[in-house]
Amino acid sequence: MINKRFHYKTADEIKSHARELGLDLPWSENIDSLFSGWSFGNLSVANRFLIHPMEGFDAKPDGSPGDLSFRRYQRFSSGGSGLIWAEATSVTEEGRSNPAQLFLHQKNIDSFKHLVERIHAKGKPVGSDTSEVRTIIQLTHSGRYAKPEGSPAPRIVTQGDGLPEASSSAILLNDDDLKRIRDAHIDAASLARRAGFDGVDIKACHGYLLHELLFARERANSIYGGPELQKRLRLMKEIIEGVRQTEPQLVISARINVYDGLDQGFGVSDDGSATIDLSEVETLMNTMDSEGVSLWSVSAGIPYINPWIGRPFDKTSTNSVESPEHQLTGVARMIHLCSESSKFTSNPVVGAGLSWLRHFFPNVAAGIIEKNMAMAVGVGRLGIAYPDLVSDLYREKEANIKKVCIACSGCTNRMRNGLSSGCIVRDRDFYA
Repeated sequence: MINKRFHYKTADEIKSHARELGLDLPWSENIDSLFSGWSFGNLSVANRFLIHPMEGFDAKPDGSPGDLSFRRYQRFSSGGSGLIWAEATSVTEEGRSNPAQLFLHQKNIDSFKHLVERIHAKGKPVGSDTSEVRTIIQLTHSGRYAKPEGSPAPRIVTQGDGLPEASSSAILLNDDDLKRIRDAHIDAASLARRAGFDGVDIKACHGYLLHELLFARERANSIYGGPELQKRLRLMKEIIEGVRQTEPQLVISARINVYDGLDQGFGVSDDGSATIDLSEVETLMNTMDSEGVSLWSVSAGIPYINPWIGRPFDKTSTNSVESPEHQLTGVARMIHLCSESSKFTSNPVVGAGLSWLRHFFPNVAAGIIEKNMAMAVGVGRLGIAYPDLVSDLYREKEANIKKVCIACSGCTNRMRNGLSSGCIVRDRDFYA
């Protein structure tokens, strides 16, 4: 059955339909487990909720957080989640995916410090643990999706990786270029520590530069690519090693694609069928654990190509294609990928891709936690639409159906059209 709009009015309806589709949908009527504490690295977290990184594209021209940036993060931090995972922040000017993407550098560190201070000032995590709100910032280079001045200016690592062919203006990065980007990540991590973040996330998902290197099997004459997996892991490994040595007090996380859904992608079999094969994922996680990663976030798919894999939706985004599968199939796959990836590491793994479930999200999330399929659950779109979700759940034991994300892709459409991202349904005064 293909993509259909969300229509479930009762828990029995959605659970019954999942069974009809042959899907295992974890479920719990008791959501108390979501308010228990947990830890990673040297940090304790008050509850099992976190705000996942999703770009707002509301930075100032120099990359500093803008007024809407401060508004979003203050809403997130006052909403009850135990961990705020700040959005993709570029480590170089040319690596920005949008002229309004955050960009952390020496000249604007004070603005990021102010952002962290405001998050802590507004932070009200709920649960059995009394920890303050924790903060991670995601560091990235957009690679082939770079648009620092608003028009495509792609930086690529190979032409033969299964992604759409880059434009003729694309710059093929050599090893010296990648070493410079490595050093920029390490420098940005030091700035993040000075700004007050608890940790940094090394982004390797959704087709951006570090992720593309993971399946750059055709990259020739390079220490950072080719058929050998360890070469494809090398840049990510060197970044993590450099951060650990330079800023040992920072916790290091990694948000990775464990399944691309492309026949030449990462996390797929090599027989051309694009079926799930996590053998290289296991090696990646083992390798990065030994380098100092203490928290993992699992994602899948590439939003510009097959967005339904990682973000099941009711309405497709601008210039995208309709989903070939029912949304519950995508939800169940994401849960499965998270559960399987958890077996490859002794560190906590965070689940994602559940926003489409709307007001049933807490029941599925609690089921995931109770079955040890993930340590915590993150929300992106749902957090933007409903930043006080966690506080409401703690107080009322259920989500407000009038506040949940409806998976209309309105926030993504704004990004694709060069506008700041926000909920056009629940936050109309600012974004409609």
